[in-house]
Amino acid sequence: MKRKLIKQIRHEWRSNLWMSIELLIISVIVWFVTDYLYAIYQTINEPKGYDIENTYIMEFGTYPQDSPKYVELGEEAKTRNAEDRLAIVEAIRRRPDVEAVSISQNMEPGFQNYWGFTVPVNDNDSVQLSVRMGIMTPDHIKTIGIKAKDPKITQDQLVQIVRDGKVLISDFYENSNSLPYPMTPESLVGQRVTLQGQTYEVGAIIEYIKRIDTEQYKRDIVMVVPLNENNPAITYQARYVSIRVKPGDAKRFIANFNQDREKQYTRNNTYVKSIKSYDEVYENATHDMNVTKRKYIGCMAFMLVSVFLGLLGTFWLRTRQRVPEIAVRKINGASNTSIALRLASEGIFLLTIVTPLAIVCDWLICHYELNQNIRREFFVPSRFAITVVLTYVMLVVTILIGIAFPAWKAMQVQPAEALKDE
Repeated sequence: MKRKLIKQIRHEWRSNLWMSIELLIISVIVWFVTDYLYAIYQTINEPKGYDIENTYIMEFGTYPQDSPKYVELGEEAKTRNAEDRLAIVEAIRRRPDVEAVSISQNMEPGFQNYWGFTVPVNDNDSVQLSVRMGIMTPDHIKTIGIKAKDPKITQDQLVQIVRDGKVLISDFYENSNSLPYPMTPESLVGQRVTLQGQTYEVGAIIEYIKRIDTEQYKRDIVMVVPLNENNPAITYQARYVSIRVKPGDAKRFIANFNQDREKQYTRNNTYVKSIKSYDEVYENATHDMNVTKRKYIGCMAFMLVSVFLGLLGTFWLRTRQRVPEIAVRKINGASNTSIALRLASEGIFLLTIVTPLAIVCDWLICHYELNQNIRREFFVPSRFAITVVLTYVMLVVTILIGIAFPAWKAMQVQPAEALKDE
């Protein structure tokens, strides 16, 4: 049967050549889209390093001098505003529906700003780390659910480490570009790092904190610097207030908060400028990526539908031309299953022939980094193998679907009628 199939394909080489070229082009395009979607799937399913369920973010505002609500505070305005902000934070912390409140900057999920520094280790300028810095009060660990890399270290212990004035370092790859040479995260615990003239001790390693789902896992090193939660001046060092609400009160929190907003959470010229859920922040941060993802999914669907319709038309014509051949096969005892397999094997055989060439094209796309949309690594054998296999399987399924209907229609023709027309 294989020899007859090869002989038949070779006999119809002109039509099969164009079919092969079509399958080659489609295979490369489908692989490119598959690789993109798989990269997104793989990236968004990596650990995030936080838990923002039932969590809200708040930002302060200050009335300008031309506002009718402005209160003249004289030379003490800056100090009074800072104290007022801290007083509002304390008032929010006392709410019965609030679990934790914290102040931070560059440690808010969904914000993609980069605040980077190079810090020496143990006062050694030859050993420096490139870090993305964030500052926070200790309770921020509980507010956004930061966890230690070592499961034996609890959140309460992390909170105490920050209260003791120690910094936290995120987990990282031992051969990260942020390192002067390969080292383990654990080797930094207990070491001293110098930032802006101040020396800190590394207290613990935490799970890597991604700013958004599509950010590459462990792409850099996050260093978390503690803020003195009892110092009013921190409200000028840190911009945002994060609030974790008790699960049963989360749905009503915004409405309940706004009822008390004007009376309880306004002090002199300081007021709550905005408050929204982290889910909303995340949705806005990932909007463009979600739009792009939907475009690629639409492109994939279009390509597969095009393959289906193209194969349907091609094999419909081929199958109609072979109705007498099918009739002869049925007269000679061939079953419908064997005939259907013979018809389907032609398309799969052509796809199998062009697949090695398609793989070469796919590899060249990787080699020249033309598919670098999310993940940095241009060639990862496991990812490449998975996407190649997925592409082949999808095209095989599409070919089978495209051939099934015309083959079924052809096999409904009675042999006598087919041979009579011939």
